[in-house]
Amino acid sequence: MKMSWRGACLAVFATGVVVSSQVPSRSDNELEPAVPYSVITSEFRISPDGTKTVTGELIRYVKANGEWRQVQYRHQNKDAAEPQAQIERESPVFASTDEGVFAKGSGLPYTKFVSQAADQQTQQLFRSRKSLRSAPTFVRTDEVAGLKVYVLRYEINVPGHPMEWIEKSFSPKTGYIPLRQIMHFRDGSEINSVATKVVFEDVPESLNDDLKALPKKGMPEEQNNEIKPPAAKKGN
Repeated sequence: MKMSWRGACLAVFATGVVVSSQVPSRSDNELEPAVPYSVITSEFRISPDGTKTVTGELIRYVKANGEWRQVQYRHQNKDAAEPQAQIERESPVFASTDEGVFAKGSGLPYTKFVSQAADQQTQQLFRSRKSLRSAPTFVRTDEVAGLKVYVLRYEINVPGHPMEWIEKSFSPKTGYIPLRQIMHFRDGSEINSVATKVVFEDVPESLNDDLKALPKKGMPEEQNNEIKPPAAKKGN
């Protein structure tokens, strides 16, 4: 379960990096309307020798205002002793609200701050075809889950960093939530998340009410207000 949790956190972090660093440079008056939907995503790894291993599935529910909730389901090994119901109970939950993106681990009575949430301006930029195509990192168009997507590629030019590049594919119909994400590592391995089904349907207004009611840890103001030990005096 630890590897699944770490993998989920890495995926959410990578999403934040690209969204904050590669927001398209221009907006467009003709925007796709913001509508609620749900998306099912398959997760898999590709080893340096090309072997594909399915690791799980994500289900994300997105409200028209950009708020979302994501549940991750680990891939169940045929020989695993754990019943599927137990796997679902232990699945981590991620949610984006007006306060930020939060994670809740299995059995924990609190949520943990992960990153800032995308603001309305960012959300609008990703619903614009013109804006996506004019992004400095735009490389091509493609199709994912029956929707035309605009592929943005972010090169990680950091010496010693294990990741080489990230590609994220966005549809103006689903906004800033990527329908495909490929994290490519320098050893040739990859971590992939690809949408297999998108359904435009109503999402309950109470989507994250249960998580909003829980205590929050790791908020930015908490980090800024941490009590630090006094510095040692010179000469002592």
